Amino acid sequence: METARDWLAKEPENPRAHLAAGQALINLDRHAEAEPHLGQVLARQPQNALAHRFMSIVQFEQKRFKAADESIEKAISLRPDDAYNWFHLARMFYYQNDLASAKKYAERARELAPRNSDIMNLLGMCEPRTQENAREKLRQYEKALELNPENATVHNNVGACHLNVTKDYREAEACFRRALYFQPSLQVARQNLFVALKHRDPVYRALCAPKDFIFKLFSFLRDRRRESLLIYLLLLPLWLVAYRFVFAGLALWFLLVWPLVKAYEYLTLGDIMARAGEIGAKRGGLFGYRRLSLKWRLSIFAVLLAAFWGGLAAGWRKSTLFATEAPAQVALGLIAFIGLLILLWFWLQAKIKKNRFMSHVRRRAKHFDRLLEPGGKKIK
Repeated sequence: METARDWLAKEPENPRAHLAAGQALINLDRHAEAEPHLGQVLARQPQNALAHRFMSIVQFEQKRFKAADESIEKAISLRPDDAYNWFHLARMFYYQNDLASAKKYAERARELAPRNSDIMNLLGMCEPRTQENAREKLRQYEKALELNPENATVHNNVGACHLNVTKDYREAEACFRRALYFQPSLQVARQNLFVALKHRDPVYRALCAPKDFIFKLFSFLRDRRRESLLIYLLLLPLWLVAYRFVFAGLALWFLLVWPLVKAYEYLTLGDIMARAGEIGAKRGGLFGYRRLSLKWRLSIFAVLLAAFWGGLAAGWRKSTLFATEAPAQVALGLIAFIGLLILLWFWLQAKIKKNRFMSHVRRRAKHFDRLLEPGGKKIK
């Protein structure tokens, strides 16, 4: 970016200098600042396919999807032999959860650049995240690493597969550490490393076990629906009988255990950060608590645990003794009802937004399919 600024100071009208500035700002995730520079390039060079692709990246990151579609379409029409144009189109589909279209355009990019590790990585990302498909997903990532063993993003994705699919937290930790070795500034790998280290902690795993079990039930039913509608319908009566207990268990976990999980995370945060390689991880915290030994901090957690459950037990006993005079219970019920209404409102808003979102994705898929038709008409 500094080099581009020096160049622009000497030649403020040079489109190549503006293109360099736009590319640098995209790499710095400063997309709004990149747009004026790319606009300058396209005003002077409207046939610059690279500038159109960069503009599509900027527009997509700003959630201006229609404009992003038009820009990448222009880039492809100008340079259909550029693998990165197809690669960006595939990424757009991937981040909007249309894996089938993403894979199709990533395959097109691979035809043009068969030894590109980023494209192989994207093909691995397009594989569904299921236990049955984990081997194929990892195989695609292995191909990408054969092409570029130092690709930090691929190492991070291998770790994410172990973290979320195979549940091999030891291997996931090793992958995230390799990713950070090759690219220490890769924030997503650092965040994933924290998650992997937390899951390797036996106390944390015990606290999260009920929630994880319930979510596995949800995932099992969802996967059966995808595999076979008949199996899903056969399991549905069983699910309808059990759903109240599942939802009750999940609600109880969030009410009674989740606060303890957060307390445990807070008290052991310094240890997790230290194992992740953070400098000064044992400094700071409330009253400098991170300097205390792990034994002392776990003792504090035990006191919190006893106080929390003891308070709940005392409150429950009191509520049963005075069940006839329970205005507080009525108030709590009213608060819970209002909370449910608020949650329902946000859920409906998210559902409407997702439907609009997917409608746009379907229109784009239908529109861009013509680009792959042999001898088909070019899109104007």
